[in-house]
Amino acid sequence: IGITDNVFDMGLDSLKIIRIQSELLKSRIELYAQVFYKNNTIQKLASVIESDSMNVNYYDEEELNRYNNKLPKHDHCIPMPQIASYNKMLIFGATGFLGIHILYEMVTTTSTQMICVVRGKNNFEAEERLKNCWHFYFDEEYPNNRISVLAGDISNKDFLNSKSIADASDLSCDIILNTAANVHFYGDYEEYKTVNTTGVRNICDYALKNNLPFHHISTISVSGDFLEQKQKNPVFTENDLYIGQNYKQQAYIHSKFEAEQIIIDYMDKGLQANIYRVGRLTGRYGDGKFQRNIEENNYYNILRFFIKFGISTKSVLEQLIEMSPIEYSAKAVACLMHYGVSNMAFNVVNANEINIGTLFEILAELGYPIMMLDNEDFTAHIENIISQSGSEKLLKGIINEMDTQKGLLIERGVDIQSRITQEYLHKFNFEWPKITKEYVEKIIKDMKNREFL
Repeated sequence: IGITDNVFDMGLDSLKIIRIQSELLKSRIELYAQVFYKNNTIQKLASVIESDSMNVNYYDEEELNRYNNKLPKHDHCIPMPQIASYNKMLIFGATGFLGIHILYEMVTTTSTQMICVVRGKNNFEAEERLKNCWHFYFDEEYPNNRISVLAGDISNKDFLNSKSIADASDLSCDIILNTAANVHFYGDYEEYKTVNTTGVRNICDYALKNNLPFHHISTISVSGDFLEQKQKNPVFTENDLYIGQNYKQQAYIHSKFEAEQIIIDYMDKGLQANIYRVGRLTGRYGDGKFQRNIEENNYYNILRFFIKFGISTKSVLEQLIEMSPIEYSAKAVACLMHYGVSNMAFNVVNANEINIGTLFEILAELGYPIMMLDNEDFTAHIENIISQSGSEKLLKGIINEMDTQKGLLIERGVDIQSRITQEYLHKFNFEWPKITKEYVEKIIKDMKNREFL
């Protein structure tokens, strides 16, 4: 392999990245997984290490602050108008974890007809994908009379201009919801761009031309989750987008941040839209059921590490984490959509955060005690784990939260505020659940049933 060869073309993958990260930690060198995707040759990686510049990005501060000024400001919940009801909803991304639960919420609590755009060679294949997803998550019969399916891809602008989608719109479709996204936490930015930014631009263009309100699912991670901040104790409210966060450090966050920029630009052109920044989605509160691709979730990988190895650094005990059970997140978005469109962003996060120390106490009660180590001993344990064959996947998630000086850093780097969103939700008598021992036990049971633990 040459120093200018693409390391991914030469066989590098996510598990090998973990092994490399672990080896580098022995020399107190920390590289986030995303750095490998952004600097995909040995020469570039060496340059990053030598300059200690993996967190350095240069931004047009004036341009980015312009988006804060363009985003409509709301200091409190507006008076409740007549609750919006919809005849037909066009939804993208219904086979995703949140998408299928919003679909279920709309089907079981409203009379809205749902038109689902699903990837597939034809409508039959697309519908089979959706049905399989429905039956994976729900025991109830698939509601053929409430759902129609179109095969399509939002990254293909020609599809949005095709006769099939036009016919769907003509059949009194009066709202668009986009839950589609590439949600892998690390990877090549170009892979995320296809769906997360190009797709959003295409939907915005279609919604504007057809005068349809657009509801878009974003992520609270646009606030700068796990990223360095320029100011001390930064705050991120519904009225913010850019607060100085290094949003380009992770491709997923980068693409979702740019998607919000695109929507705000289209608002300037007359698009009526809402943005819903959902929190850290976790298994259902009722039975713990989590997403199909459980192994891809960063936080479940971290939880598996704590349970399996029973170690942590002392630094995490006072850190707070937010967990949003999926059916509550789906219901919250559905409630907010009934408010209509107000050209604003909502921070749809569970107001009941949990102290990691409390979570460890719960795990201990369930038979999974966690031993507290100093940073040096913890790093030594990681080195020992990585020396075992096939252990890389067990470090997925945790390896990117390690700081050789500060220990593990799992809580958000910003103070997420959702006061305005909570005011809206209270109008619907919506309350977020508390993270209890019973709920954590259900999560662990699902992890075991899926052979993830």
